Amino acid sequence: TTTIDPDATVSSTTSTTEADTTTTSTAAPKPPSKGGAWSSYFNNEESSKAVVSVGALVGVGCQGQFCGNIKVSHRADVLLHNQTVTVHQLESDVGDLVCQAGQVVSHVTCIGENCDSIRLHCATPKSGSIAGAPYEDQWFPKSIHGTEDSYCAGDAVAVGIHCAGARCLQKKLVCQEFAPDREQECVPYCDTLGLECGDDGCGGSCGKCEGTGTFQGDMAPFCRTDVGRCMYTLASDASETGKNMTSTDLVSLGMGCSGRYCSRANLIQWSISVDASNFRYSPWLSDNKGARWFWNKEEDAATDTTADCPDGMAVSFIECTGKYCDNLRFHCAKPLLWTVDMTEDPVVTNWFSEEDG
Repeated sequence: TTTIDPDATVSSTTSTTEADTTTTSTAAPKPPSKGGAWSSYFNNEESSKAVVSVGALVGVGCQGQFCGNIKVSHRADVLLHNQTVTVHQLESDVGDLVCQAGQVVSHVTCIGENCDSIRLHCATPKSGSIAGAPYEDQWFPKSIHGTEDSYCAGDAVAVGIHCAGARCLQKKLVCQEFAPDREQECVPYCDTLGLECGDDGCGGSCGKCEGTGTFQGDMAPFCRTDVGRCMYTLASDASETGKNMTSTDLVSLGMGCSGRYCSRANLIQWSISVDASNFRYSPWLSDNKGARWFWNKEEDAATDTTADCPDGMAVSFIECTGKYCDNLRFHCAKPLLWTVDMTEDPVVTNWFSEEDG
């Protein structure tokens, strides 16, 4: 007959209850690596050369007997100088391979067949720096001759490798945080350079060109992004016999006319000011070259059929004489803050008249 002790039963039940209510803490998951895709496995010096990377190493993987096959992972955003490479190699099966201060692991080379030993290559980052104290990750592979990967998590990169066991069959990464160069706060240069529109140098805009144009077709203003200026066009009032246009002191880019025989002439102008204090006259021009019509005064008689401004100057004003504005003369001046490109040939437009509408 088996006797059950009631007290023992209660004690056992209490013990079970206490075990069920015990809180077990679990370690936080390891942050992911910033490394790129893993390389193919390599196991000797020749196959090691097939792994090409210009970035910092962050991961190493083992496979096969004595970790005889290795693969690696690099960060593409941490570029390294190739002129500052140092090499570290194990003298025995076990030992520590650690880069010099300020350097990171660039790649690993297998020595002998089946990666009997390893050589560590270190280099200096092109930008940024190694920050904080180095720390060691866990030994891997946990199972001897097993397949396992290890990596430096987050912003860390590898700065060394520890070896244990015959032929470095177990490895441990030494990691350290990588700190990229701090970007200086970008200051837009719109006000400094007096820009009205276009790129502000910080990914933004200096402004938009608002309003509509007054020229035919209601041409809207546009931005000359190469100089950060809003360009407006406007039509001047007309010059005709006995009445000249209102001076605007602006650069002209075109001309128009109206009335019988184009008796009223005006300019199409840009929002670029000229130095009005220093202007020059073009020759008088007319299709009645040298003609002495009875309504013309002798000094009004045209002497040429073409009129050009001196080099570096642009038309800013037009005046005319004669019954039907027969004779025309330009006022020319140099643009302010702009220059006339004299290296290009001038463009000659088609003929126009008041009959064109």
